[in-house]
Amino acid sequence: MTRWIVWGAGFVVFSVVFSLDREAGLFFGCFLNIVLGWILVPRKMWVWLPALAISWSWVFLARDLYAGYNVFHVTVGGVTLFPAIAWPNLLVLLYFWLYPAIPARAWWRKWLGLSLVYCALLILVEYVGYHFAGVHLDAGRQYRGWPVLDIFHCPWWMQAAYFLNGIVFSGVTAWLTGRRSALTVADRGGIIGV
Repeated sequence: MTRWIVWGAGFVVFSVVFSLDREAGLFFGCFLNIVLGWILVPRKMWVWLPALAISWSWVFLARDLYAGYNVFHVTVGGVTLFPAIAWPNLLVLLYFWLYPAIPARAWWRKWLGLSLVYCALLILVEYVGYHFAGVHLDAGRQYRGWPVLDIFHCPWWMQAAYFLNGIVFSGVTAWLTGRRSALTVADRGGIIGV
């Protein structure tokens, strides 16, 4: 219960900073996520590795489309830092907050559950980000968004990748978590030395 209070307070502080200055809020949110992760769930910090590998690979592949945003202007190598920071942070938060809430034991059921939640949250975050936070991808001006929701202003393959990023991350982390649990149980039995 205490963890949720601390995460909730962190989210409120992040929201205030983000509403005052989008870029400062983004960097502050990343810093807060790392600090709270180390304090509250240090054994789960390994998920940063797959989150960074998957999200940064994607940002690198689609870097030309990430050349600019209307409210984020800090760039490195021609790529706005927003996607390079936001993607891994949101994937890590997905794991920190939601992985334990999925009641399945089998890794593939955790993967499926986490993937479904991710897809729903992606649509929600995209909607809130576009319509309320005013975050618009410069390259997205030429693409029509989804009907009714008016989100995902980008090519179809980029939309597919948005969903695949989280689905792949969910699968990798569910499988690795299952393997880590199996190794821990085996080690407790004195079978292996991890």
